[in-house]
Amino acid sequence: MGDAIACFAMVARTAVAVEVLPKYCKALANRTSRANTHAGSFGIACGDYRNASLDADYITWWQQAPGLVNEPTLSHLHQELMAGRIRRGASALVLFDPSESEDASSFEQIRSANRNSRAVEGVELVEYDERALCEERHRLKPPSKKNAKWQSCDRAQGAFAVASIRLARYV
Repeated sequence: MGDAIACFAMVARTAVAVEVLPKYCKALANRTSRANTHAGSFGIACGDYRNASLDADYITWWQQAPGLVNEPTLSHLHQELMAGRIRRGASALVLFDPSESEDASSFEQIRSANRNSRAVEGVELVEYDERALCEERHRLKPPSKKNAKWQSCDRAQGAFAVASIRLARYV
């Protein structure tokens, strides 16, 4: 819903969200139209990332199968870099949830395949705890049956990993 891109936009010279799903693209457009031009405004490219201009210093995402899978996405970005459509020093900041088996498996596959190339430049573990905010929101406005999967605050606390991957070195 734009939380990450709004945060990035506060510290980046420019930021662009690429969103394939029309309903989320519309939500992003609503959010950026309300943003102050100096505090979190960002561009939006509605469509598949493979058809977007991705020339940037940093490109980031959460894996979301089937359309956004880490290894094919990194391969595509590497090919775009080699074709000159992404700047030579660009890095991918790939987000992994260690509690998700697909993410853990993807991370190990990327790290082992790129061990010799040193493409994986670093990994940071980011801890978060938003339980109090989640519980307060539920107290003020209980979730509807339509959004039953969000009734629990179990995922409001944990950690995720951010891997910095130099696209020019990715194999």
